[in-house]
Amino acid sequence: MTIALSAKVPLFAAISLLAACRTRVEPLTRRSAIDADVAFLSSEALAGRAAGSAGADSAAAFLAQRYEQLGLPPAFRVSCPTAPTCPESYFQSFTLTSGVGENVGTVIIGSDPLLRKQFVVLGAHYDGLGRSPTFALDRNRGFVIRPGADDNASGVAGVLELARRFRDRPGRRSLLIVNFDAEELGLVGSRVFLDAGAVPKEAITFMLNLEMIGRLRDNGLFVEGVREKTTRALVDSVVAPLPIGSMSTDSAVMLTSATTRGSLGSAKIQVRVCR
Repeated sequence: MTIALSAKVPLFAAISLLAACRTRVEPLTRRSAIDADVAFLSSEALAGRAAGSAGADSAAAFLAQRYEQLGLPPAFRVSCPTAPTCPESYFQSFTLTSGVGENVGTVIIGSDPLLRKQFVVLGAHYDGLGRSPTFALDRNRGFVIRPGADDNASGVAGVLELARRFRDRPGRRSLLIVNFDAEELGLVGSRVFLDAGAVPKEAITFMLNLEMIGRLRDNGLFVEGVREKTTRALVDSVVAPLPIGSMSTDSAVMLTSATTRGSLGSAKIQVRVCR
């Protein structure tokens, strides 16, 4: 799903409702902190965060440090075939032709004893194009640093903000937060996560993926993947208390702000069911 929201209808509030089926909306008051995260991740020092590069390594270390500072535990365990218990880690490492990739993850345990073994996955890829012109809109410029502020430092900053919010007010189900690496190489990190995830696939009830949330168009909210009645009902329940109108298609619901100017942009959401 792709979401674009306005300043008075915060993107993060709506995503929070989608991810945890909550009804309370917290005003967005940390724009400067979010901007700072985007600025660091898209800085020249990280050189576009190409998977397997030093810049991507620095981004991964930054994310792990942020989760540690929030007091959130690691989501993964280091492989240790000979030990009875493997140590926890924020990193899920995997081999690339260009080096080593690393998903970065944490977990927030749900508040409901009966539902906390079910998981909502909140994700965003943190790797970028680096200097590669492949898939770049400005490929005619050749091999230059492509900072990736929108794709996808913005999505990562959104995930960090949601992690902060859910830390203090967890949903009923547990929240598994994953920053994927090597998305630009063909969704490699997310495939690794599915093949060797921190939780069984059947325990995942809902997946929310933030992608390029810095792109706002026409103060609109566009939601992909709502063919199922349960998903459409979920979107309707989120939209109901917000001052926006709607326009639907066979595969999506288009929601447009009736009263405000936009400040933040889109988010891709892949949804199963959230009850």
